[in-house]
Amino acid sequence: GRNHCPARAEFAIVHGKVPALLRRITASRGRSATIVKPMAAAYLWPIQNGRNARPGQFPKVAMARSDRLFRLLDALRRLPVPVTAARLAAETEVSPRTLYRDIETLRAGGALIDGASGFGYTLTEDPALPPQMFTRLEVEALVLGLAEVRMAGDPALTRAADAAMAKITATLPERVQRQAIHAVQQTYRFEKRPAAPANLALIRAACWEERALDIAYLDKGDVPTNRRIYPLSLVFLDRTLMLLAWCCLRQDFRRFHLHRITEAEPTDESFRPRRVGLLRQFTARFRGTDNSGRNSVAGSASPAQGKP
Repeated sequence: GRNHCPARAEFAIVHGKVPALLRRITASRGRSATIVKPMAAAYLWPIQNGRNARPGQFPKVAMARSDRLFRLLDALRRLPVPVTAARLAAETEVSPRTLYRDIETLRAGGALIDGASGFGYTLTEDPALPPQMFTRLEVEALVLGLAEVRMAGDPALTRAADAAMAKITATLPERVQRQAIHAVQQTYRFEKRPAAPANLALIRAACWEERALDIAYLDKGDVPTNRRIYPLSLVFLDRTLMLLAWCCLRQDFRRFHLHRITEAEPTDESFRPRRVGLLRQFTARFRGTDNSGRNSVAGSASPAQGKP
């Protein structure tokens, strides 16, 4: 009751036992101290600064490193890519030097972050999105889709589907694992697709690398032709496998049956970054919205039905 006077209250606090106890806490180590230290520092700061402290003024407590890394991941997910280091540093309230260390920490933890200082950063693979977030229907869709891939007739894709399913199942909670193993939706084909051609892996790699191919092809009349193509996409149909490509010989899009490609040789010619633009052009033409003056599916034959 005698300490209702502000001056007496300040004297009692400064010269009492409370500051000594709090100072010992801030100097201590250990797991519990990491929680208590910021609170103790915030309590002591106005006492140590005396009359220079304004009401409500407290020191800025450093953010925990784990919280900072989560904020960095969140910024990489939601901000337009590529995100500059300055923008990320502002989002996480750290210096650029600390930001670069945090990005290396995320990379070491499994996050695939493309980019470098001066160019910006892009999060291409996010380890913080675990498969256990899948709903039961999403798990069923994954199982059904991977089962369909196994029947594509491509041994490499079959092995990839099995490996992907094993990885997904291994990270699921036990209850959801049982749902994946005992999925109620299945797929089956009475007519098996023909075996994948020997050059499928080479053609797939050329699509990935956006590299031109020299091929020998038999047209509908079994007439052999040699041509250079820009492979764009592999399309799995019900009974066959086709390659969508830009034909340098015909200067137009063509769809090639893979079993009619007798030879395929990679070249040193790269058509990057034209692949995305060519695919958009083909899609527009297929929908009848292309204004390039070429064939339009809406009014005439498809691009692949002219000269082979």
